[in-house]
Amino acid sequence: MRLRIVLPKIAAILAGIILFILLTIIFIPSSAIFDAASGALANKGYTLTASNVRKAYLLGIKGSGVTLSSEHGELLKFDKCVINMELLPLIIGRVNLDIKGAIGEGEINGTVSYRKSPAYEFYFKNIPLEMVPFFKNVMGASVKGVLKGKADIKGAGEKSNGVIRIEAQNVDLKGLKFGVMPIPDAFYQTVQGSLKIQNGSANLESFSFQGDGIYIRIKGNILLSSNAPLNLTMELMPKPEFIQKQNLIFLLMSKYNDTPGHYSLPIRGTLTNPSIQ
Repeated sequence: MRLRIVLPKIAAILAGIILFILLTIIFIPSSAIFDAASGALANKGYTLTASNVRKAYLLGIKGSGVTLSSEHGELLKFDKCVINMELLPLIIGRVNLDIKGAIGEGEINGTVSYRKSPAYEFYFKNIPLEMVPFFKNVMGASVKGVLKGKADIKGAGEKSNGVIRIEAQNVDLKGLKFGVMPIPDAFYQTVQGSLKIQNGSANLESFSFQGDGIYIRIKGNILLSSNAPLNLTMELMPKPEFIQKQNLIFLLMSKYNDTPGHYSLPIRGTLTNPSIQ
């Protein structure tokens, strides 16, 4: 009998607590939520800005002109972005965020969840590379093409594991440099890459560029930090006629010409400041 009286009271208290939490979240200004996200990224050396931010759905925010920047300038810019927190997982103590973004004709859809450790899952398609400022501001390159791919990562830092796969079509790449070393301008029909992450270290299992008169492959390891040292090797396999068209660049690369028609360049530095040794 006593249990019948106590259980409804406990249920009512829990319902009140959950309702209080939900009402608190609902009435938090969208600017406060955005400022909290900006503060978290600022601790990692990034800046988050937006031309407009407002509430979306029950527990979400949406913005336009959402831009992620670093000391090098803009890295990624969304025309539109919506972040929505799922209600049911929140009740059992799990934070689930649904994220949707638009870059030109391209789309990015994903989820970020957190309970004891974070998990990320993203899918992207039809991303116009010329609208991704990272290439110009960090790599100093002009890039055109269409990108698609997916990322599935669990954990953070040294405990992160997962895989990232990308594919780009009809890539026109010009002006790329690693430090002072220029890379030949070329048109690539297909660019494919697979990055396997184990315990915070990313192994570049395959990253290939199939182009007109040239084939490039990059391999090696990357620690997942903007300041972590790179340990990569870029192999270039140009045809003789391609070398003739950009002879000056291949003269600069002559010391990396290990066998006829094969160049092996060590990429060092960091993710945001790569260089050829």
